[in-house]
Amino acid sequence: MDEIAATMSAATFVPGLEPEQDAETPPPAEPPGLLGVLGRAVGASPERIERYVLNSRLKDHLQSFIEQGYLQEADQQQLYRISARATGHGAVDQAGFLNSVKSRVESFLDGKPSEWIAGVEVRYTGMVPLFFLAQRELLDGLFRSFLLAFVLIAVLMIVVLRSAGGGLLAMLPSLFPAAVVFGFMGHFDWKVDIGSMLTASAAMGIAVDDTVHFLTWFRRGLDQAMSRHDAVLYGWRRCSGAMLQTTAIGGLGLAVYATSSFQPIAQFGLLIFVLLVLALVGDLVFLPALLASPAGRLFQARSTRSS
Repeated sequence: MDEIAATMSAATFVPGLEPEQDAETPPPAEPPGLLGVLGRAVGASPERIERYVLNSRLKDHLQSFIEQGYLQEADQQQLYRISARATGHGAVDQAGFLNSVKSRVESFLDGKPSEWIAGVEVRYTGMVPLFFLAQRELLDGLFRSFLLAFVLIAVLMIVVLRSAGGGLLAMLPSLFPAAVVFGFMGHFDWKVDIGSMLTASAAMGIAVDDTVHFLTWFRRGLDQAMSRHDAVLYGWRRCSGAMLQTTAIGGLGLAVYATSSFQPIAQFGLLIFVLLVLALVGDLVFLPALLASPAGRLFQARSTRSS
């Protein structure tokens, strides 16, 4: 395989094991050398004698294989380890890489006689598969937690606003930062790692806080008999300063991590800063525009919707 530079196993250190003969090359008519003479003397085929010699050499080296970690004997089983050394050049799709390895091994075993591979079981382990599975599980967990947080916050917004449509519309400015950033990353095929995924929930939490803050002052303006347009301006004047301060403190404070030499932390610091800035845009531009549009009637109390 092009992705694998070399492999190491017990077979690497067994003396006298020659590679298999090419299937297209016919075997010699007369067995050469000592094996042929010995085979004719004892009435056994040279292949059987060679197998006996190789098995004897394997038994002599079993202890060294165990000490080197390439063999383990337990519960009447022999576990042989084959280490595959990846090239490490460029970005490697770990999922595709593991699937390619499994496909190559399975196709190799399928081409062997059933009696040769009876009782043979292949297990895939090591740091790369374990790290990939752990990272995949973390990313899936973070995505599920993001969806769960969205659902719970949306339910609370519906209860607070006493409007299903208003509660769902109020979630749009909170989703705006994550949709823009991760949509941009997906469009340009940028990898989403753990550090990137951690920023989604944090940005949504801060954006929701600002959204509730703005909506609170918006509805207070409506309670003072203001029009929706005037209530939006009233909320903007009351909230914009606090939102700018929150974004500056949180965004610039976390942006320091962008200078870290550890790539996941550096990406987290950069993305959280961008997300917080976009959350500010969502709450000071997107949300006021939404409230001033005809959809803004959904955020009004039922008694004032007709005005």
